[in-house]
Amino acid sequence: MKKKQILVAISLSLIFFSMLSGISAANEINIDLNDITIENIANFFLGTYQINGNYIDDGDSISFKEGNYLGLNLIINKAVNLTTEGIVKFIGNGGNGLTINSSNVNVTGFELSNYTTGIYVNSSDNVTLNENKVENSKSHAIYVEKANNAKITNNTVENNGNSTNTRAIFLQQSNNSVVEKNIVKNNSGRGIYVNGSKGVEVKENVVTDNKQYGIYVALSENIEINDNIANNNNQSGILTAHNNGPIKIDNNIAQNNAENGIFIHDTANVTITNNKVNNNPKYGIFLNGEGTTNAKISNNIITNNNIGIRTEGEIIGYDGPINLEISNNIISNNLQQGIYLDMNQNTLIKNNLITGNKNHGIYIQRSNNTQIINNLVDNNGNSTSTRAIYIQMCLDALVSENIVTNNSGRGIYINGTNRAQITNNQVKNNKQYGIYVALSENIEINANTANYNTLSGIIIAHGESTVITNNIANYNEVNGIYLHDAAGIIIANNQANNNKQYGIYLQGGSDNATITKNTANNNNYGIYIEGVGTFEPGAENTKIDSNVANNNTINGIYLDDTKNTQITNNKITSSGNHGILIKNSSKYQLLNNTLSKNKAKGIYLEDSNEGKISKNIIDNNANEGIYLNKTRNVELIANTLNRNENSGIFVINSTNVTIAQNTATNNRQHGISVLMSNNTIITKNNVGNNELSGISLIHGVKASLNNNTVTNNKENGIFIYETPNAIVNNNKITDNLKYGIQIEKSKSVTMNNNKVNNNLYGIYLDKSDNAILKHNTINKNKKSGVYINSNNVKLETNIITNNNIGISNIGKNNNLINNKISKNNYGIYNKINKVQIINNQIYKNKNGIYNKGKSSKIQGNKITYNTKYGIYNSGKSTKIIKNTITKNKYGVIYLKKTSSFKSNNINKNKKNLVRK
Repeated sequence: MKKKQILVAISLSLIFFSMLSGISAANEINIDLNDITIENIANFFLGTYQINGNYIDDGDSISFKEGNYLGLNLIINKAVNLTTEGIVKFIGNGGNGLTINSSNVNVTGFELSNYTTGIYVNSSDNVTLNENKVENSKSHAIYVEKANNAKITNNTVENNGNSTNTRAIFLQQSNNSVVEKNIVKNNSGRGIYVNGSKGVEVKENVVTDNKQYGIYVALSENIEINDNIANNNNQSGILTAHNNGPIKIDNNIAQNNAENGIFIHDTANVTITNNKVNNNPKYGIFLNGEGTTNAKISNNIITNNNIGIRTEGEIIGYDGPINLEISNNIISNNLQQGIYLDMNQNTLIKNNLITGNKNHGIYIQRSNNTQIINNLVDNNGNSTSTRAIYIQMCLDALVSENIVTNNSGRGIYINGTNRAQITNNQVKNNKQYGIYVALSENIEINANTANYNTLSGIIIAHGESTVITNNIANYNEVNGIYLHDAAGIIIANNQANNNKQYGIYLQGGSDNATITKNTANNNNYGIYIEGVGTFEPGAENTKIDSNVANNNTINGIYLDDTKNTQITNNKITSSGNHGILIKNSSKYQLLNNTLSKNKAKGIYLEDSNEGKISKNIIDNNANEGIYLNKTRNVELIANTLNRNENSGIFVINSTNVTIAQNTATNNRQHGISVLMSNNTIITKNNVGNNELSGISLIHGVKASLNNNTVTNNKENGIFIYETPNAIVNNNKITDNLKYGIQIEKSKSVTMNNNKVNNNLYGIYLDKSDNAILKHNTINKNKKSGVYINSNNVKLETNIITNNNIGISNIGKNNNLINNKISKNNYGIYNKINKVQIINNQIYKNKNGIYNKGKSSKIQGNKITYNTKYGIYNSGKSTKIIKNTITKNKYGVIYLKKTSSFKSNNINKNKKNLVRK
């Protein structure tokens, strides 16, 4: 058994050694110019010449001795390892210095110059070119074509190419290759050019001062460009074009190039991270072409370029990059924009520091689905025409959680855009507007802080359908929130305080706005709405609801040249001038507002028509509660006006004003005062405890006062002066310190069904002819129930009781008819001529009728139970006819020849007739 095993082993050994004898061993070959000619070196590499008895073969290590190898053009067809001893220079005269047609070739340490192409690798894999120097080639320095797994490392490639169409290092359709630690400089064309390749690494190279691009990758996939220096090249430092990706560009330095630092054209899935991109006169990083998709630009330092990051469509009409992320970069001190994007889709700009750029910080136009989130955009712009964040002609933009401060122009500017959200940004200390939206629609501005800006905090111009909610717009040099010609805007739950001009300002055609639940305090004006010139009226259909406007220097709310405005449920206090001022406006409603402690008027209307002011609480204002001047067709209904320093309501130069169901009490002047106004209706008001008159009408025409309660005023209940044809009906007028109703110089006044009690005078008519008083109850007035110093007055069917004098008359041709006059000191006291006292019931007075007037008629009266005389007559030619005079102390006391008696019933008086 052991013999068989030994024989088998010997047989196998013989077979193995016989196989080895058929394989030639690898050779180490030295090439020395002292031993061999250039021609034979070339022939050796072609396999037609032997060195030391050996033909070139795969695996050989060939070492060139030091020397200048002139005119040598090597063609390498074997897998050999070429090295040098000393300085080995291949100096050519055209053609290729080295042509490598075999895989697994290593070339190390050579200097090649003056060839057409220095080294050409042709369809050969696993080639390594290391520590070579290639210069002064007419075309490419190193050209690797269809050769996979190539390694091009530590080479110096300079001064190659005779045109910009050449490449210093050129990889064509060569996959899984490495270009590393090479110095590539001063070449006439591109520095490193990778075309149609996959899995290539370009790293740690110094690529400078080339006459075209530094590093150029085209039509390739899975490329890494890392840790390179690509400076001072005549076009871009790094360019990728028409690549499918992924492309990774990381930790490179690309600066001082003649155009761009990094240029991405029509390249998918590119990542640009941790690069320093500085001092490029065009763009720091430039992306264009609709094929540029899924790009990420992150953690780069991009400074002192013309524009920091720029994207655009390839040509007009083509889209730009899609799915772009720009994040965590420092983008500073660029001569124009920090970021400028054009024709992008689905862009995210996040967590960047964008500062010191001379034009816009971020500029985006003609792009869709853009998100700008959590960036610090500070100190950009060199003029007020610049913008920190500028979005123009875009669709679906989000600007959120950014800090936008200290910029020379506008903070955030949205122009010509549809559907944008501006949320949770801090926009402060910008030299123009904080947030500016123009010619845009469907915009949401929410939860931003826009403070300390030189102009307005937030402005909307020539847009529509914008919602402004939950923002803080304080301490701006002009306005907090400003709308110009912007329709359909909602302004809700904002703070607009301490701005030097307007808290909230609507101007020129800002129709259908809703302003609700805002705070507008400590501004010049709280809320201000106005038109602009003849052709641009103010806002229409504005709703101002549930706002707080306190401590504004001038007015709380100011409307000028507006229409269809509703002002409801607002609280307006301590304004330096008026609470609400409305001028040149129409069809407005003021409902359920609280206006107090304003330094002038609570509500002031001027040249404003067709309005309704209802259910407001207006108190403690320094002038009038409500003041109307030059208004028409205005209703003041159910307001409460207390403790205002002037009148509760004051109306002047107005027409067709209705004042109804108001409470006007404790005001320092009149409760209601109407001056020089026509067709005024004052009805169902409660007017009391005012320092002057309860209701005052002066220089008016056709006023109507009906169903009012007027009590406890310090002067008159109702005062009417030079107001003809006034109607005073169904009022309750009590406990006023002077006159219940005082009528001065007012003709043809009608007073019916009033209750006038407990005043100094009940009704006082002075120089007010042709008045009619019917069905009034006039009771307990301290002096006269009715005092008449007017002519042609008709006093009929009134009840006049418990006054000092029931009726005191010093007017001519007055008719006192069918009145019930009782329990007065004097029932009727007449001092003037031609008065008719007819069919009255005069009873239980101290004195019934006292007449001194001439040619008067006392007829048909029932005069009973008066404690002194029924009639005392000293007037000449007085006719006392058909009276019933009974049960008085004295029936008639008369002077001789002053009276004519006819058909009177004078009986049961203690003395029926007393003649003096």
